[in-house]
Amino acid sequence: MVIFVLRHGETKWNVEKRIQGKRGSHLNKRGRQQAKHAAKSLRKYAVDLIIASPTVRTMQTARIINEPHQVPIIKDAGFMERDQGVLEGLTARGILKIIPDIAHQQKKLGIDWRPPKGETFREVHARAVKNFSRIAKAHVGENVIVVSHGAFIRTLAHHLHGGTPETVFDRKAPDNAELFEVECKLRGKNVLCRLVGRRRWISLEF
Repeated sequence: MVIFVLRHGETKWNVEKRIQGKRGSHLNKRGRQQAKHAAKSLRKYAVDLIIASPTVRTMQTARIINEPHQVPIIKDAGFMERDQGVLEGLTARGILKIIPDIAHQQKKLGIDWRPPKGETFREVHARAVKNFSRIAKAHVGENVIVVSHGAFIRTLAHHLHGGTPETVFDRKAPDNAELFEVECKLRGKNVLCRLVGRRRWISLEF
């Protein structure tokens, strides 16, 4: 099976550099164009299903992607963006008003730093691998498109490159509407996946 992993198109909050998390805004004109361009890239593939995070921006992207396919779109909270807690909707300036020493905290704690009422990057990593494994097992033999978010895809892609959670910040976050193609197969109860173009298969089991 092949799973195509796509980040949502650009939004107003992306342009304003606001933390989106589980909230965020609608796609802007450029974001819709990005989604249409991704749809053209995916048009040649036989797709059985689209799974999308339930945010507005991912669902808008999923509907545009689905225009050539007309397959079911399933909302799945397992593919939600990192929960940024009270930081959602804020710019860097607004964050500094709440947490003046945020840079020190993040440097000290790394992937275990938690936004107030939010989610650590370690938790995002565990959630990404767990839910990606879940859909790979549930849709053996099918081609699936997953529409998700920057932090989620960043840590998933890092895992599929063989990286550890602790080194995830060494990997660049995906651009808006950036597409990853992942091959998956079952070996017993284990799921093995690899990014298309890479030789190494990576386990999705901890």
